[in-house]
Amino acid sequence: TEGDGSAGIALWDGQALQPLGQGLGGDVDQVAVSPDGEVFAIGAALTLDGERVQGVAAFDGAAWSRKGTAITGVLNDLAWYDGQLLVAGSFARVTDADGNVPSDAPFESLLTWDGTSWSRFAELEHELGYTFVERLVPWEDGLYLTGLFDHVDGAPAHGLAWFDGAAYHDLGGGVDDLALDVAPAPDAVWVAGAFRLAGDTPSHGVARWDLE
Repeated sequence: TEGDGSAGIALWDGQALQPLGQGLGGDVDQVAVSPDGEVFAIGAALTLDGERVQGVAAFDGAAWSRKGTAITGVLNDLAWYDGQLLVAGSFARVTDADGNVPSDAPFESLLTWDGTSWSRFAELEHELGYTFVERLVPWEDGLYLTGLFDHVDGAPAHGLAWFDGAAYHDLGGGVDDLALDVAPAPDAVWVAGAFRLAGDTPSHGVARWDLE
């Protein structure tokens, strides 16, 4: 932020913005924080000490580093859920230790960090043949996700899904096109995107699913 000596990302301590280590270059788009205070960041053309991160940057309280091997493609969101870091993306592929993409590496839409390596958190499908996850929102004991998909781990879910910790669930038939964001509340779930139908109801870009 301008004028506070930080680069790309800063911490508000209640009185002033404080830099986090040496900071990051490029645009920081999303951040997540673990219960022990580790900070994770993603962004377009994100750099660390002048080198492209190409994946997730992590601040351990002393310095920034890349979390695990590189991830190609576009990273859209990240969240801390159920003791693990989740990363949502588009056409994401995990590289090997040398920074190369194995020829058999699949495209991923939702990855998890297990403390050692990146792996698939859920398998998504869509009739177009490709998928992506746009937003991740932990809520109570579960997780909402939006994007372009019609099945998650085999369960029907059109653009919007709820994970209860064991299985994925559809919400009222989902939406007929891309869902970009979701905002859960105690009595309802709001979803926004480029859709025209929510379930069978005309809903131009925004819809509400009542939980009660």
